[in-house]
Amino acid sequence: MKRVEVYFSGTVQGVGFRYTAQQVVTGYDLMGTVRNLVDGRVELILEGEESEIEAYLEELNETHLHDRIKEKELKWMEEKRDLKGFRILR
Repeated sequence: MKRVEVYFSGTVQGVGFRYTAQQVVTGYDLMGTVRNLVDGRVELILEGEESEIEAYLEELNETHLHDRIKEKELKWMEEKRDLKGFRILR
């Protein structure tokens, strides 16, 4: 199991990013959170099998958000097991 922190920049706030991220996660065996950051980026944290995480990120990239994402920074690490379900944080 892996954990990834993904930081999206571009026009990623106010466009339904967090809700799209939550909709796409349906059907994947992943846990995580998504939230807007004060610097204008969106933070997505996921835990699960690396192949599931990669498939999820690929599907998220194929949504209407694709053109809004300017940069995507990924930080891979070992799982922490501190997440339950998938939540939008405010």
